[in-house]
Amino acid sequence: MRFRLFHPFAGLFGLGFLLAALVPANAQLFETKATQAFMIDAETGTVLFSKDADQPIPPASMAKLMTMEMVFNAIKSKRMSLDDTFVVSENAWRKGGAPSGTSTMFAKLKSAIRVEDLIQGVTIQAANDGCMVLAEGMAGSEENFAAQMNDRARQIGLPKSTFVNSTGLPADGQQTTAMSGLANDRERAEEARKLLEWGVRSFEKTEIFASNEVVGEAQVFGGAKSSVALKAKAPIDVLLPIANRDKLTARIVYQGPVSAPVEEGQPVGALRVWIGDTLSQETPLFAAESVGVGTLPQRAFDAARELAVGWLR
Repeated sequence: MRFRLFHPFAGLFGLGFLLAALVPANAQLFETKATQAFMIDAETGTVLFSKDADQPIPPASMAKLMTMEMVFNAIKSKRMSLDDTFVVSENAWRKGGAPSGTSTMFAKLKSAIRVEDLIQGVTIQAANDGCMVLAEGMAGSEENFAAQMNDRARQIGLPKSTFVNSTGLPADGQQTTAMSGLANDRERAEEARKLLEWGVRSFEKTEIFASNEVVGEAQVFGGAKSSVALKAKAPIDVLLPIANRDKLTARIVYQGPVSAPVEEGQPVGALRVWIGDTLSQETPLFAAESVGVGTLPQRAFDAARELAVGWLR
């Protein structure tokens, strides 16, 4: 009779050898061009993928998320309300508003804006001016606010994140890591689920103009017609808050009057859609028709009209 002896340590050694052989193969199953990446299963804590995850990187819009954390924490603790208003400083307007050429909600200089509308500007438009107005309103200056951001970051488990401003715009010393926030990943996963569910329940996609539908018109100077119809190249859809549909306003903006001749399909302006005081989106508008050069009397009339209007401006 033959006996086959199986030693448990031999089996473990063989299994270990097999796993060691498999690891490099599995590691090559996914490649990314990202310089840093990190994936973890929130439920079990299993690290699924890691690439230079602990190396410092610029936070970019992660700084805006931290700014929103500061805002929501202040509201939750009754230190601020959605109806509070903050004034747009020249610093916020110039560095984060229309003159900056960055993501903006086009907040008007020296205007007073409600906290709720500033939140919408930051979360919908990634508005740098909205972040700066909140920072200055809450802490007196963006520098003071950044110091408070860093204190809060330590409290919520972001020891390797350092913030210099509220926007994430490039700044020396501002950094985070792909692994930041690992300590509270389960809570964030749950909050993300709740936020998505709220978004689905609270907003509804609405078509305000169909494809090729005339949206409005622009004044024409020296043309065979005094105006040209405008349209978008695709349907214009907006996400409306179900509870506040009446807050929607839209405005056509263009540099005008537009000089003739005007070619069909020529870019002319844009349709800006506002929800309350927040710019929700901006859609390019194009000429829906061609407008030729007008007759000499038509051009003379337009010139006289512009001269008269110019005196009134």
